[in-house]
Parts: sequence; C-alpha cells; structure tokens
Amino acid sequence: MAEPNEVIKVVNELINAQADQLWTISIGLIVAEVFMIAHLVSRRSLTKSHYIVAFVLGAAVFCHALSLAFGYLSKGALIKAMISRAQGGTWTFPPLAETFNFYQVTFVSVGLLIFVICFFFYSRELAKAMTAG
Repeated sequence: MAEPNEVIKVVNELINAQADQLWTISIGLIVAEVFMIAHLVSRRSLTKSHYIVAFVLGAAVFCHALSLAFGYLSKGALIKAMISRAQGGTWTFPPLAETFNFYQVTFVSVGLLIFVICFFFYSRELAKAMTAG
C-alpha cells in the first residue's frame, strides 16, 4: 500500500493536471473567439446577425473566463489543504476544490457548446468575417 503522503501527492497532481488541461482548452478558445468577435465588429457594414454572433461568442468567452477562474480557485483550495497537512493537520479532499472543479468543467463545456452551436448556425457570417479584408 502506498504511503498516505504519496497518495495525497498523486491526487493533487491529478487535479492540477485536469485544471491545466481545461485551462489550455479555455485559453485557446478565448483567443479564437475574441479574434472572431474582433473581425465581426470591425466590418464596414454590420448586420443584425453580426451583432447576434458577436454577442453569442461573447457569452462563450465569458464562460471560458469563468472556467479559468474556477480552475484557479480549485488549485487554491488544494494548496490550502496541503498547507494544513504540512502544519500537522489531517488532509481531506477539500469540498471547495470539488465544487470548483465541477464548475470549471461545466463552464468549459457550456462555452464549447455555445461556440459549436454558434459556428453551426452562423458559419457563413463567421467565414465572411474571417476572410474579408
């Protein structure tokens, strides 16, 4: 059986790796979505659909930003538990870290779903915005 400290270390590494992977997804999508919004709103002639797409993509950016924040908060909760353990306390998986991890996954998923739906229904507007000089 592994030592308790080794188990705690592995659990923390797994949680941090998950948060890092979701950060990578969120940051990449934020960059792409902000780029698309910038192209949409910089056009000379804006239609109602351009505003709708920009707003919907903005909602996806907001979801991804929340995901980044919840990932950060999750790591903070784990650090607090590790500090408590290092000071001689017992280590238990912090309920806040579990909650923040759930919110991080939820907001990445919702943001990705919004992006895919927007891309599916407004692909013509997005393509024009991206290719127009």
